[in-house]
Amino acid sequence: MTLTSTHLGDGACSTHLLKIGADDSHDEGFRCKVDGYDWEIRLFHPYNVFEVDPQIMLQLIFLGEATGENGVRAALSCWLVDPTGTREPSPARKTVAASFRRPSDSVQRCHPGAVVAEPGRAPRRALGEQGGGRRHVCHVTFAISGESFAAHKNVLAARSPVFKAEFFGGMMEKSSGHVEIKEMEPSVFEAMLRFLYTNAVPELEDKTMDAVTVALAQRLLVAADRYGLDRLKVMCECRLASAMDTSTAATMLGLAERHGCKLLKPKCVEFIAGGSRENLEAVMETDGFKDLMVNSPSLLAELLFAAHGRKD
Repeated sequence: MTLTSTHLGDGACSTHLLKIGADDSHDEGFRCKVDGYDWEIRLFHPYNVFEVDPQIMLQLIFLGEATGENGVRAALSCWLVDPTGTREPSPARKTVAASFRRPSDSVQRCHPGAVVAEPGRAPRRALGEQGGGRRHVCHVTFAISGESFAAHKNVLAARSPVFKAEFFGGMMEKSSGHVEIKEMEPSVFEAMLRFLYTNAVPELEDKTMDAVTVALAQRLLVAADRYGLDRLKVMCECRLASAMDTSTAATMLGLAERHGCKLLKPKCVEFIAGGSRENLEAVMETDGFKDLMVNSPSLLAELLFAAHGRKD
C-alpha cells in the first residue's frame, strides 16, 4: 500500500490528504506536528469481515508529553474520496475528543467502504483473510477448543480495554501473535468477534428466542463482561430480560448478580417477587433457584425480602 500525505492546513486544526494505492498490503503511517505537538497517523489496510463492507482504520498516536492535568484534547475525523469520481465522497466519521497525556496514547477510527476494491467474501472463521484467497496482515490468531480465529489487534484493542491491555500493555500477549482462549466456546467467541467488527449480533435480533439462543446470550454476556464490552453486555441483558420465564428467571438472577448486571438483575427480581404466588412457586422448583439456595444465600434473602414486601 503506497501512502503519501499532503498537508492542507495549519494551526490547531490540521488536514492531510492520504493517497492510498492497492499495490501492497502492509500498514503505513506518517508523522506531523499540530499545535506544537508531534503526532503519528497510522493507516491500516482495508479488511473485509463477516460479509460487510471493507473497513479502513486510522489510528491517531500522541508522541509528545502533555503539560497540565487535563492533557491535550484532540479528535480524529476522516472521510473517503474516490479519485476516479465514480463514487460519491463518504460522510465524515469522527472520534469522540480524547485526552492525550503520555506518548503512545491513541484513538482509532474505522471507516466503511474502502477506496480499494475488495472482491469476494471473508471466510467464516478467518477474519484476517479477504476474498480471492489473498492473505493480509492478521496480527493475531486465537485458538479455542481446536478452532482458530484470525483478527486484527488494533481493531480489537480499539473496542475492548482488555484486548488493549493484552496487546499493547504489560500483559503476556503483548508481543504474541497466538493467543489461547480458555473457558469459552468457539461459537461464543465468534459471536463476540462479529460484534467487535460489525456492532451486531444477528443471533439476538430475532423477536423470539429459543433455548439455544438464550444459552448463547447468557454465555455472550459473560464474555462481554470478561472483555469490558459494555454495549454488548447491555444488549445481552435486554434480550435475556425479554425472554425470561419461570424456568430461566432464577438462573438469570444468579448470572446478573455474578456479573454486575444493573439492568437484568432488577428485572429478574421484579419477575420473581412481583408475580403471582403460582409464579413464585414455579420458579422455586427450578434448578436455578436451588442453586441460589446453596451458593447465593444473601441473594436469596434479598429476593425473599422483596417478595415479602410485595405481599405487604
